[in-house]
Amino acid sequence: MTEYEKMRAGLLYKCGDREIVARLLRAAALCCRLRTANKESRQVLEELLPNLPASARIDPPFFCDLGCGIHVGEGVHIAASCCILDTGSVFIGEGSRIGSGSLLCTPHHPLQADLRRTNAQYGFDIHIGARCVLGARVIVCPGVHIGESTIVAAGSVVTKDLPAHVLAAGIPATVVRSLLPGDGDMAADKAEPVSDSCPDSSPVTARAQELTARLLQAAQDENQALQTALWQELVPDRGEAAEVCLPFFCLTGSNIHLGDHSFINYNATILDQAPVHIGDHTLIGPNCLITTILDPDSNLASRNGPTDRHKEAQAAAVHIGADCWLGGGVTVCPGVRIGDRSIVAAGSVVTSDVPPDCLAAGNPAQIKRRLQPADTANKRPESAAQGAEPSGDGKQ
Repeated sequence: MTEYEKMRAGLLYKCGDREIVARLLRAAALCCRLRTANKESRQVLEELLPNLPASARIDPPFFCDLGCGIHVGEGVHIAASCCILDTGSVFIGEGSRIGSGSLLCTPHHPLQADLRRTNAQYGFDIHIGARCVLGARVIVCPGVHIGESTIVAAGSVVTKDLPAHVLAAGIPATVVRSLLPGDGDMAADKAEPVSDSCPDSSPVTARAQELTARLLQAAQDENQALQTALWQELVPDRGEAAEVCLPFFCLTGSNIHLGDHSFINYNATILDQAPVHIGDHTLIGPNCLITTILDPDSNLASRNGPTDRHKEAQAAAVHIGADCWLGGGVTVCPGVRIGDRSIVAAGSVVTSDVPPDCLAAGNPAQIKRRLQPADTANKRPESAAQGAEPSGDGKQ
C-alpha cells in the first residue's frame, strides 16, 4: 500500500512522501490562481475539485491541501477565505453553507513526539450533513460528524460529533438547544434584503475582486499613483489619511465608509453586502472579519437561532464608531453597532451591540468593564492587548 493510499484509508502515513508532495504542490499552484475571482475561477475550481456540482459555489480566495478529497453536494456554498485541509476526505451535504474564514481540518498528528518527528500523521474524515450552516470562522476538527440541518455559531470550534437539527456554539462547541419551527424569523428587525443594498451582487463582487488583484500588483510594482487611483475606485467613501494594508478583501467596496485617519491592518475581510461604517481614528487589527451577511455568515453566536436558510440571503449594516480599537482576529457579526472609543479584545466574536467607552472580550464578546479617563493615558491596556501582535508600525 502506498503512502497516498494509506492517507486516503485513514491510516498513519508519511506526509513527506514524493507522490503526496507532488499532489500538494499541484493544489497549491491552483489555489494561488484562486486568490481573487476572475473569469477562469470556475475552471480552476473544477480542475481542483473534479466532482464539483454545477450548482455548488466556492468564493475565492479558497485554500485546500489536495482538492480531490473534498466532496460537496448540490447547492453547497463555501464563502470567501475558507480553508479545507483534505488529507482525509471532507463530505459536505447538499444545500449546506460554510461561512467566511472557516477551517475544516482532517490532519491529526500522533501524540508520540518521536512519531511526529518522522512527519507521520493521520487523515480523519469530516462529514457535514445536508442543509447545515456554519457561521463565520468556524473550525471543524479531524474526524467530526455534524448531523443534517445543524447550525454552528460563528467562531465556534467543533471538536466532537454534533447531532442533527441543533444549534451548537462555543469553544469547544456544545449543543445550545434543538432547533424550533420559528427559528427562521431571527433578526428580522435588523435584516434588509440583499437586493436593496447590492442590486446585482455578482458583477459588483467580480469588479471589487478585480480591483483588489490590480491593487496587489500595483503594490508589488511600487506604483503609488496607481494604488491611490485604484483605492479611490474600490472604496470611494474613504476619509482623509485613511489607510488599508494589503492584502485586503471586500465584496463591493462601495458600501464601506472609512473615517478620517482610520486604519485597517493586514489581511482584513469586509463582507459589505450592506453598509459598513468605520469611524474617524478607529484602528482595525490584522486578520479581522466584518460581515453584514446574515446567511451564511449569520450572527448565530447570539444563541437565538438561525436565519431562514430557504429564503433569499439578507444583510444587516455594521457601525463601528470613532476612536475604537479592534484587536487582531476579531469577528464582527451582522447588524452590530460598536460605540465610540470602545475596545474589542483580540480574537473576540462580536454578536451584539457594544456601548461607547467599553472594553469587550470573548466569544461571544461581553462587556468586561467601562473604560475610565485614566485608560486614555499613553499605554496599552493589558486586558485589551491579550493575544494581539503589534504590526510593524506599532498599530494593532
